[in-house]
Formats: sequence, structure tokens, C-alpha cells
Amino acid sequence: MRVEIALSWDSNIDKVTSNYRMALASLIKEAFNKSSEKFKVSLYDSGHRYKPFTFSIHFPLNREKNEKNFIYLSGNKAILTFSSPDYEYIMNFCNGIQKIRQYNMGFPVYIGQTMLLPNETVMENKRVWHTDAAVFHMYDDEGKRSGYAKEGEYGFNAAVMRHIQAKVRKAFPDMAEEDINTISIQWIWAKNIAVSHYNSLVSCVEGVFCLTAPSEAQQLFYDTGLGARNSQGFGMLFCGEHRTLPNGGVK
Repeated sequence: MRVEIALSWDSNIDKVTSNYRMALASLIKEAFNKSSEKFKVSLYDSGHRYKPFTFSIHFPLNREKNEKNFIYLSGNKAILTFSSPDYEYIMNFCNGIQKIRQYNMGFPVYIGQTMLLPNETVMENKRVWHTDAAVFHMYDDEGKRSGYAKEGEYGFNAAVMRHIQAKVRKAFPDMAEEDINTISIQWIWAKNIAVSHYNSLVSCVEGVFCLTAPSEAQQLFYDTGLGARNSQGFGMLFCGEHRTLPNGGVK
């Protein structure tokens, strides 16, 4: 299930911090709190807990300007997309976000219309997806994280498959191992990007890929994202090879 939130800001604002995911994650946390403090506490104040949601934002980009730590904007409207397969998350997010009229992202951001999108059920076992910032961890021989996987470097494909298979096994413990082992991913194009997040750089992969997997696994990745750090705004999937931005551009 997906929800779109219309955001806007004053027309004189022409840039946003490249660390914007941190601000949006805080906005979502505040929305949960406005809906149900008990629900928020169960997610954030009780140690590490997997949160089955992801989010992404469509900023209108001004590609003619460039400045370290900032993204330049060509307009004053954006769409925030929140996605989760869990109705409790969707309900609490929608209820809470409608109680917030303005939020600080270094400048005032005005919260507009909330739209619950028609539920999309993925039926295919083979589908083309686009992701704009998926994170894949590398692991050493002892199973400890050893950095980020980068397209074109040794171990990238193995790291991607490790993430995919681990997530499917956790979500579907009864799925036959032979079905999990048939899952495959073929990148149509991919590029490495460095994203500022919590005052550090995270190596991500943007690209288009064809995923061959059982339909329930396809649905899982559509609803919750690909790779790691999904609830921090990484790895959301969109159908096809691109997505349209509010100003008519394509990211």
C-alpha cells in the first residue's frame, strides 16, 4: 500500500540539504507519534526493530546548479511517497501526517493533501523495476559488515543476492529453498551514487533491473524496498525504467 503526500514551500527557497532523508524520517516518526504515542514508542524506543516501510520523495531538480551538501530546486512542490504492506503503519502514518500542517527541513515545509493510492498487487514472476538509491552491505568471512557493495566492483552481485534472499527467507519462512535459489536479478543499467545521510556518506546504487522471483517476493520488495535501510528512505521501487517528477523532468 502506498500513500502520497503533497509538500510545498515558499517560492524563494531554491535548495534543500542533501541530508534530506534524515528530516523526512523524523517527519514520519512525528506522524506516528501524532497518531499514537504507544505505536511510536514500540517502534523507536524499544531497541532496534525492523520497520516494514520505506519512503521516497520527488523533488523538482535544477540540474544547472551544483553545490556540495545541497540539492538545487526548480520549483516549490514535491511528492512524498510512503509505502508499507502493513495496514497499521499506513493507518498511523495517514492519521498522524494529517495533524501536521508544517514541518522544518531547514525551511518551512507545508503538508498538503494526503492521497491513498490504489493497492497494486504484483502478479508477475518477472518484472522490471527502477530504484534510485538502494544500499547493499558487504560482509567479510566472519559475517561482519565490511563496507558497501558498489556496481562494477568484486562481490557486488553476491551482495545484492544476499540481501534479496535474506529478506525473502525472513518474510516467508515456509518458502521452499529451491524457490529462493531460483531468484535472480539482471541489471539493465546501474550507477553508484554517494548520498549524504546522518552526516556521513552512504554508497548507493541507482538503476533499472529485471527481477525474477515468486510474485509474493516481488510484492514484498515493492511494498518495503530493496536492500538495507529501507525505513530511512533507501531502496524504494518504482515500476518500469523511470519516474516522472512534478516539473515534468525525470530522475
